[in-house]
Amino acid sequence: MKTLMRKFNKTPAPPKASKEEKDDFFIKDLFLMATADARELPPTLEHESLAAAGLGLRCDIQFRSNGSPKHVLRVFKRTFPRLHEIDKFYICTKMQGISRQLTMQHYTPPAARLLKRLAGKMIVLVPLKKGIVYDLSEEMVDCDICEEAVPITLWASHIDSCTEKIHRPRKRKTY
Repeated sequence: MKTLMRKFNKTPAPPKASKEEKDDFFIKDLFLMATADARELPPTLEHESLAAAGLGLRCDIQFRSNGSPKHVLRVFKRTFPRLHEIDKFYICTKMQGISRQLTMQHYTPPAARLLKRLAGKMIVLVPLKKGIVYDLSEEMVDCDICEEAVPITLWASHIDSCTEKIHRPRKRKTY
C-alpha cells in the first residue's frame, strides 16, 4: 500500500475520529459579569461595552470531559484574563428562554463532568462581593426637555420619565 502511495505521491488520509474521541470534549458559552452578586444578565445593549473591557460573552469554549476543577479554572482564566482581578466568583446558569434571571450553581469551579451536566449552554461567572471595574464610555444624548446628558442606553426610559414630569398637574400655591 505504501509503495502505491509513493508511486502516486499521495499521503494516507488521517484516521477518522471515533465516537469516544468526539466525546472527550464538550462546549459551553461563558459570560463574565462585571457587577458583584448580580442576579440577572445585563441588557444586550451593554454586551458590546463589556466585550471591549474583556468581559461579557465568549462562545464555544471547549472543556475536556474528564477535566479536574483545576482544568476548569485554567480554562476560565485563559478565556477571561480579567478574572485574576477578583478573589472569588460563583458559577450560575441562565434560565431557559428569553429570561435574564440567573440560577446560582457552585461557589468553586466544579469538575468538568459536573459542568457538562449544568442546564443550558451558557455558564455565567459572577464576582463575589467585589466587582470588576470597567470604563462605561457610552454615547451621551442631550435631552431637549430637561437639557441633561443621558446615556443612549437609558434614553427611552428617560424620555418617558421626563415627559411624565412635565405633564404632571401642579398644585396651585395658596397664600
